[in-house]
Amino acid sequence: MTPGEFILIPLAASALFVGVVAWIIWKNERVRPPNQCPKCGYDLQGRRNDGCSECGWNTRTPARRL
Repeated sequence: MTPGEFILIPLAASALFVGVVAWIIWKNERVRPPNQCPKCGYDLQGRRNDGCSECGWNTRTPARRL
């Protein structure tokens, strides 16, 4: 391993790690308009209480019988 590779490989791995962590934080912290599904962004105008028909967010599941 050359001296350049000795420094470049850990530096690139660190930059990749920081980039992935930043992307995950950005994706989770985005604020969506009030008429969009908080999970997928589908337009829920007029039926927010029913849940999302695209991803299943906030759908009411029936109670399990014993």
